[in-house]
Amino acid sequence: MNSLWFFLPGILYLGIITSYTDIKYGKIKNRDIVIGICYAFAVYLGFIIYSLITKQGINYTYFLELCTNTFFALAIAFGLWYFKLWSAGDGKLFFAFALLVPFEVYQYGKYDWIPSLTLLFNVFIIGLFAMLLLILKNARINDYAKMLKTFFKNFFGPVRLAKSAVSLFAMFWLIDIVFSYLGWEGNRVLKYLFTFLILSLIPALTSTFPAGNKKFQIEYIELYIFGAVSVVRLVIDKSVYSSSFLVEFIMMLIIWRIFRSLMRHGLSSLSKDVFSKEISVKKLKPGMILSDKITKVKKLSKDEIKKVKDKEMIFVTKGNASYILGGYKSAKEYIDVESEGLEKEHIEKIRKTGLKKVRISTTLPFAPLLFMGVLATLLIKGNILILRYFLLK
Repeated sequence: MNSLWFFLPGILYLGIITSYTDIKYGKIKNRDIVIGICYAFAVYLGFIIYSLITKQGINYTYFLELCTNTFFALAIAFGLWYFKLWSAGDGKLFFAFALLVPFEVYQYGKYDWIPSLTLLFNVFIIGLFAMLLLILKNARINDYAKMLKTFFKNFFGPVRLAKSAVSLFAMFWLIDIVFSYLGWEGNRVLKYLFTFLILSLIPALTSTFPAGNKKFQIEYIELYIFGAVSVVRLVIDKSVYSSSFLVEFIMMLIIWRIFRSLMRHGLSSLSKDVFSKEISVKKLKPGMILSDKITKVKKLSKDEIKKVKDKEMIFVTKGNASYILGGYKSAKEYIDVESEGLEKEHIEKIRKTGLKKVRISTTLPFAPLLFMGVLATLLIKGNILILRYFLLK
């Protein structure tokens, strides 16, 4: 019998109950996560006991893969929470689903030892699609004009273009080496996706370093590292001196620049208007999520005030300090954007700045999207991109 039938009750319970609580209350309860995880371990324990009773023997390779997949899912759950790409509840829910989806489901596009990578990919494809639909539905014509202006300004920026070329040239080679070691060298599309994903996560990583230290600018260190790797590749990898590689790399660079400019400088401005709203500081409540962090600097000079106003950033000066809504060079973080929401002490600090209004995020419930990703994985039996084969039949 297909093992999915043993896991399905736990999947449906966890998906339905967490989707309901996330939509209605904006919370994913730890109790439901624990029930889902315990259910998964109970099923696996039942398989072991059954194997011992029937003397079929335990499939140690299967359980070794279960261990590697569990550690991978845990690392992803923690890592994306640490970089503030989802809340702690979302991370724990992904971890529970990674345990509940049996390996037999991953028939198409399975990655040995870490099959839940397929689940993660499906969840983010569905999440991105849902966000795009909401943005397109709620955005105004003026918003599109502003987005296009920002997009073209950043897409054709020579400095950004050069940095992207160096980073992409180095990172794709490193990914290619890792994939060859893992035996995944034939999947070129996945190499592109991994390269784009890692390059997209680097800004989140660099944001964890303290700002204001000009001698230690992580973005320059990043460029030096990629530059050094690129030089090594030019010496070792002779395939880069072919016309076919040049054509492929130019196409990859264009796709990356379009993706990067849209996500960071185009759609990000649209999503800010769609998924956030302005609110009076007096009306702030615990649990609300700031759309922009608040930074603190010494009292701004006239030239600095002009720069801040040109960027349409909200600021206020109080005493010998200025508080700016949003990131600013050489500024110290005063209140950061926390995925778990504001606490009482955060609200008190904001009120002391003198700011009258701030923008708070109107979050999209992620539990239903996670559940949809799981259901899509079960129905398609693997990577969601496999749909193209069914549609073309």
